Amino acid sequence: MTCYSSFLQTKRGWQRRIQRLCCFGIACLVIGCAPNWVSMNNKALDEREAGNYSQAEEAFVRALALAEENVSSDSLELAPILMNLASLFDDLGRHQEAESLHLRSLNIRTTELGSHHRDVARSLNNLGVCYMEQERWIEAESLFVLAIAIHEESQKREDSLLLNPKFDILNIERTRNKTKVRTNPDILTPMNNRRQLYLKSKRYDEANSMLQQMVQYAEDAYRDGDVITSVWYFEQADSYVRDSMFRDAHINYADARLRAARAWGEESDAVATLDLCMADSQSELGEYFAAEAGYRNAIRIREKLYKPNSPEVGDALYVLATFLVKRERFSEAEQLHLICLEISEKSSGPNSLTTFVNARALAKLYRAVGDRQAEERFILREIQILEKELGMDNPYLVSSLERLAELLDGEGRIAEAASLRERAQSIRTQNPDSDWDQFQ
Repeated sequence: MTCYSSFLQTKRGWQRRIQRLCCFGIACLVIGCAPNWVSMNNKALDEREAGNYSQAEEAFVRALALAEENVSSDSLELAPILMNLASLFDDLGRHQEAESLHLRSLNIRTTELGSHHRDVARSLNNLGVCYMEQERWIEAESLFVLAIAIHEESQKREDSLLLNPKFDILNIERTRNKTKVRTNPDILTPMNNRRQLYLKSKRYDEANSMLQQMVQYAEDAYRDGDVITSVWYFEQADSYVRDSMFRDAHINYADARLRAARAWGEESDAVATLDLCMADSQSELGEYFAAEAGYRNAIRIREKLYKPNSPEVGDALYVLATFLVKRERFSEAEQLHLICLEISEKSSGPNSLTTFVNARALAKLYRAVGDRQAEERFILREIQILEKELGMDNPYLVSSLERLAELLDGEGRIAEAASLRERAQSIRTQNPDSDWDQFQ
């Protein structure tokens, strides 16, 4: 999902820039230049963006300490640092620590700015996310609702101001360009979080209703809202897939595809990705002819965009091969899986986890057709890769060891099979809390 990843990274990047500018602006108003805690806060944001969470936490804590040494305990300059540190704690699952920081940031902004300011809405939204991650649905929803209401009220005030006849220049220019006052996109953040809450709590009708409202706002807020609305429909569909609601998933994937095609073009990677997703949902619904057509169109697009032996093409071929195995078209599937294996060996290396995935797929295919020799060869390949890449006792080995033991039992190699089962059981014992279904 190259286009989606690029968009989301760009969006997060601009959000971070805005946070930094706001913090910098407040500091400059107070003392005329950026103080050292602003620089430290920015350093922490860079560390967080790079995935260096311990360094980010250390820098945020230092920034907060520096600010508290120089400004009052209720200064607005503390609010963005508190918010950033709280969000980091939320990312790390430390929600109780995050909650106290969110509340402190919210109290500062409410006291200094009033309860109807957009920054207060942002703090309410962040606290709501903290509650949502703890499945405190009612508290979280109430905060999202309040944040949305503040943004709506702020929008009305801004519209009223800009449309006031006293602002002749603005109105003349708006009339000349036949434009209207655009919705402030800030409102979309708590709306999207409220939608996510509904999805997480399986309130799908409300999630769909919220999505429709968001689409209307996005089309009003952005000159080209297809990018962000495509991502929303994609996320909505994925939630339906997780609950096996494949018809609803297919409808939302189709909406996402329509918008992705308008945003990036029919021959884009985003469209190819959505074709794969739509085909998966159609396969689950028993619409096999349409599913296969979708898989093959995705492969065609990616072969046009990338080299024939690229990982992107390999991923699409793998999905089609898996579909063909389910349809018991083993000969066609074997050819595609062997191509995928060759691609992964060249692009990722013979001992990469991508190569392991392809080796396991081939082992299961040969098991289905009764080719014991080929099955054994590829199970041994699985084990070799896993031992090299993840260690001798990693949980993923259990499935490979147990399948090989079963194969050897069938050939009368009882002692070898017993040794493999003993090793598999030892790994299970060492990992008592593992979800073994995910390692199949």
